[in-house]
Amino acid sequence: MGIWKNELLSKWNQIGVKDFLDKINIDFETNFVQTLNGFEGDALYQEHTWAIIQNSAVKQGVLHCYPDALKNPSAIWEEWFFYEDSIRHHILSQTPLEQTQGTWMGELSDKDHPKEVLGITWHYHNDLDLRPFYLR
Repeated sequence: MGIWKNELLSKWNQIGVKDFLDKINIDFETNFVQTLNGFEGDALYQEHTWAIIQNSAVKQGVLHCYPDALKNPSAIWEEWFFYEDSIRHHILSQTPLEQTQGTWMGELSDKDHPKEVLGITWHYHNDLDLRPFYLR
């Protein structure tokens, strides 16, 4: 496994991604670890922050993966959570996605989302594929 893959796996372990995904019934090994191990492309998550953030509407919180710098309007922000009896994997971009289902913009006072993504209009869709977008 390459250095960047080891770093990403280490980050997931540091923040407790496996335990979080277990709580919301997403198979960490299949969707994250095996996908990472089988990926042959560039290290597209090196400029992203992974964080589990508490959320006032989502009891277990939300796993976020958002770009550190929002200079690239095609950069992807992802979030995984369990809400209203279903698993959600939102893929969001500042430019419309082929499967866009709507738009979202958080107020700057929002405490439920990373502050880096607030005040920007995001196009989103709920992806049934639970694997991280850039590892496919």
